[in-house]
Amino acid sequence: SVVELTKNEDPVRRYLADAWAIAQTGQLPPDARALATAGFCRSALEAACHEAIRARRIKAGVRHADVERELAQAETTYDMLTLALLDDAKRSSELVDRIRSRHGGQAAVDAFHAVKSGTHVIYQGDLKHLVNETERLANAVRA
Repeated sequence: SVVELTKNEDPVRRYLADAWAIAQTGQLPPDARALATAGFCRSALEAACHEAIRARRIKAGVRHADVERELAQAETTYDMLTLALLDDAKRSSELVDRIRSRHGGQAAVDAFHAVKSGTHVIYQGDLKHLVNETERLANAVRA
């Protein structure tokens, strides 16, 4: 057998690369492209949230099993982003204002809403813009 080594990108970058590829392809119907792009963007944002939550909690001395339990309880993208940005899932009412004021303005809020619902409702906007804004928000979460 032959073994080939390849560089493994981090999950956020991998999902965003997939989102870019889908957003730019002309080989898919527009609705399928929109659903897939939004899905990859959501996965990228959730991966960024997981990374930020794990890093903060582990650094604070929280046991790995407890961190994973907390992540499992954050069932939605909304829950995960609330935990990542506000460090408390119970502060969800503050999330949109936090995104708007500190993490990219209204464009970031719009991208967040699009990715959290984009696999259920077909996104009608510019897919490249959605990927760009998702990338900015994911990078802000990771910072």
